[in-house]
Amino acid sequence: MSGKIDNPNVGIWYTEGAGIGSGFSAGIYGLRDSHRESIPMGSLSTVFQAEVVAILRCTELLLSKNVTGTRIHVCSDERAAIAAHVKTTTELALVWVCKR
Repeated sequence: MSGKIDNPNVGIWYTEGAGIGSGFSAGIYGLRDSHRESIPMGSLSTVFQAEVVAILRCTELLLSKNVTGTRIHVCSDERAAIAAHVKTTTELALVWVCKR
């Protein structure tokens, strides 16, 4: 099965947007190479914005590594952020940056 976690041709990445106390942050985790990254976003963000930033950072990182020949799964628990990325039109500048 091509989607198994132990398959060397599948990269699994997790994204998270969270609000803790008065601040928000975006986080990513790469299962295969144990890459962990947290991006502080301050108190004026939302969980949605943090999740979009996490997805953006994850894709930027993968593009900078020139990952090829590998299926990539980016896992997110924020349905609205996922939906914003698959819409054909968007009014949010942050999502537009992600789509480019």
